[in-house]
Amino acid sequence: MIRNFLEESGYADQYDLVSMAGADLCLAHHGCPMAWADTLLDNIAIGVALHDIKEVWVFAHHDCMACKKFGLIRDGTSDVVEREIHHAIADSSRAVLGKRFPGVGVRHLFVYGADGADGADGADTAFHVVGDQ
Repeated sequence: MIRNFLEESGYADQYDLVSMAGADLCLAHHGCPMAWADTLLDNIAIGVALHDIKEVWVFAHHDCMACKKFGLIRDGTSDVVEREIHHAIADSSRAVLGKRFPGVGVRHLFVYGADGADGADGADTAFHVVGDQ
């Protein structure tokens, strides 16, 4: 789904794709294991050093199990509240990434289905920009 979005947006063969559960959450929530943040930051550092990456895109999604694990959302959390939570996570993780990688832009996107579902099958999937740096 994300690979298709990137390629349909004109980025075919122009990106490194790293998929990690709770990627931006690990930078924003102190309850996450430090190894999660270290793994993500190490992967980004390698990309910046070897591929001269100028921008990092972070994708979060509806009904994130990592957010549930740490009690930030739960079954029944409204879509509005969930998006507000993801906005706050994006703000915090963007600050961490900006400090660690000055000069590298950060874009956060929230993935959800047009009907409010997670769009796991790729049908009616929407990508909402949460924030840019």
